[in-house]
Amino acid sequence: MDNQQERSAFELGWLIGIIDGEGSFWMSKGISSNGQYQYYQPVFEIVNTNFEIISKIRCLFHQYSIPYYIGDGKRNSFSKPFKRIEVKGVKRLYYFFSKLMPYFECRKAQASLLNEFVQSRVHKSARDKYTERECVIYQELKDLNHRGS
Repeated sequence: MDNQQERSAFELGWLIGIIDGEGSFWMSKGISSNGQYQYYQPVFEIVNTNFEIISKIRCLFHQYSIPYYIGDGKRNSFSKPFKRIEVKGVKRLYYFFSKLMPYFECRKAQASLLNEFVQSRVHKSARDKYTERECVIYQELKDLNHRGS
């Protein structure tokens, strides 16, 4: 292995370690603005007060052509400010999982469920009805992410 390959393998390992340790795979559930249908939005995010970590993730996402959002926040006046990097939506997560899914370990169960949902929805319209399995995935992921589980 030359230096470039070693560095690339190291950076991929670092990214997977951060995702496994700090990442969150979840789905939000909402109602359309006209109140006529329910929707689910798949999300992967990392929230951290160490801006250098978020910056490194941003660079690696760019390197792997993974689309993302970055936001700032602060929980209250006594807490440190934080940054959030997130990959949100079926198409964006489709790219995310296509590059990184084989490498997850600690959060593999959550990643697998979210990836199953993404794979199921990627070629459908946002207005297509959800299947029973897609609705079950939402609940299973919510249960897996419940504190203490």
